[in-house]
Amino acid sequence: MIETIIYFSILLILVIYSFKKKFNLFGKILLILYTIISAFSVFLIKEKLMNNNVVSLAPYLFLIFCYVLFFSPFFPKGQFTCSKVSSSIDDRFFLFLIIYIIFTIMSLYNFFPYVKALLQAGEWGANYSSERNFYYINWLFWFATQVSSYTSLLALILGFMYLRDKKHRFLSYSTIALFGLNTLSSAIYASSRGMIIDAGFMIIYLFIFLYPQLRKATKQFILLATTIVLIIVSGFIIDVTVSRFSSDFALDSIIWYFGHPPITFNNGIAIIKEYSWGKYTLGILLGDYNINQSAVGGSWGRDFYTFVGWLFIDWGPIGVVFWGSIIFFFMRKIINKNNYKISDLILIFYYLGFLTQGVFVIGPQQIISILMMIVLFIIIKIFFENGHFVLFSHPKDNEPLRFNRK
Repeated sequence: MIETIIYFSILLILVIYSFKKKFNLFGKILLILYTIISAFSVFLIKEKLMNNNVVSLAPYLFLIFCYVLFFSPFFPKGQFTCSKVSSSIDDRFFLFLIIYIIFTIMSLYNFFPYVKALLQAGEWGANYSSERNFYYINWLFWFATQVSSYTSLLALILGFMYLRDKKHRFLSYSTIALFGLNTLSSAIYASSRGMIIDAGFMIIYLFIFLYPQLRKATKQFILLATTIVLIIVSGFIIDVTVSRFSSDFALDSIIWYFGHPPITFNNGIAIIKEYSWGKYTLGILLGDYNINQSAVGGSWGRDFYTFVGWLFIDWGPIGVVFWGSIIFFFMRKIINKNNYKISDLILIFYYLGFLTQGVFVIGPQQIISILMMIVLFIIIKIFFENGHFVLFSHPKDNEPLRFNRK
């Protein structure tokens, strides 16, 4: 147990250090999030809800090193701020939001019979463990669902950005509300708690990021709406938890859910002897991502193992540091730019969402999401930003843009 306590203590020290050195708020949030999970890990082992016999200190220290490496682009104070975002938005993005709203309504219409049946039955546990068959009304509804799914982050970013403009407020609220409803429908269909948590964090991140540029009435409305939605969604999460694990073990399941990822990495992933060299992270593109866990020397079952584990299975410790260094260099250059375009915000918030989701797990299907994000980035660059690719910006040519709230 002492190893897990040390792991929690080091993360707590990093949080305190981040406040002392006045890190950027988003860097603090990431450190706090992972520290809270580590506190659950300590409690999980203390209550003997998970095996602690093979936990060692070295994997925990490696996790902490990786956290700092991957989080550090968000650490510098004053770099990632909304003052770098232009007050104007290309009119073509307005047209995109109209299309997104139409496609999302179509997707919700397709989901409605399944969601209605599940809400009436309330059998979340049985639904989660059973094989689900979902049918699209026709190819157009399939296409609408895919587009609304893979462009949802772009739509949410634009929805919050349009909140700065009073005349587009209805469009903004409609976009954000449909994003939430679509996420909730998917979560109900899959009996998933994680989807709601990830979407909730993304909404919070964008609200915090653009907070200085929002009007007081807008802030108050969003806070009120968020409180109401949080109460409703909390009921759903509790109901799903009780249905899947019974009321007698619901509390233990919550502790296990939040606390086990770093422990699983420690005693199930870090012990791997043979790495998969891309089969796990890229295998779904070739139709085969199944890993024989015993053959590679690991043992994680269907448990969570953090985003570090996702990379570790394929590339080992050196590979994780290698990819982390590349990502650190690239994201630092993006975040340190003087002016943010929409395409920059897509990359930054996708990465922030990746790290937030990664406190639990990144699955083998993530590569599809990453590739679709890259495709979306390229489309925006070519068709919305005139193919203007800038990684390094010169301060004389790109002064920070200020948004005037008159």
